[in-house]
Amino acid sequence: MPEGYLSSVRYPDPREHWLDRAARNGELVVCRCQRCRRFVRYLAADLLPILGPSHRVMVDPPFPCRCGERSLITIKCITPAVGDYGLLDIRRPAGIVQKQRWVTVKLGDPVDNAVIPAHYPKDPLRGLKRPL
Repeated sequence: MPEGYLSSVRYPDPREHWLDRAARNGELVVCRCQRCRRFVRYLAADLLPILGPSHRVMVDPPFPCRCGERSLITIKCITPAVGDYGLLDIRRPAGIVQKQRWVTVKLGDPVDNAVIPAHYPKDPLRGLKRPL
């Protein structure tokens, strides 16, 4: 009798859990940083337009942690229960903030909006006398 095939990867393979499938199932993406112990829940449908449908949910964290760590984040996908609605805290997008950037250039010089010029001072108030 031939021996059976034993796979080293468990079924279902977590590497094959895509973000579009998690969004279709209405799942929450739960991320926990093992360094600072921060615990965050995202709605998979909210991450879909940001990360794309081919994002592997269980392997790649959606964002780095506040402490800067990306490799120590554990990820789980859960389906919310009926009792979870109104009680769980989840992170949702609340709009986009735009920040205006100003640079000092000589009159007549072209302004490149993509790069800050090398001669732009890091501390614009350095060298100025402050009133007493």
